[in-house]
Amino acid sequence: MSLCDRFKAFTPLSLRRERGCEVLLLIERLGTYKPQKDDNTKKIIRRPAGDDWF
Repeated sequence: MSLCDRFKAFTPLSLRRERGCEVLLLIERLGTYKPQKDDNTKKIIRRPAGDDWF
């Protein structure tokens, strides 16, 4: 995973213009950042449909 994939505000060219210590901070934050998982997909309850349409 690259920095540009995780932090959408940066492009490879903009990262080259940043100071080295700022880029190192981003790399450190990359390891601690955890994306949120979608729990909504796990809670879907499906049941068979009935035969009466009306």
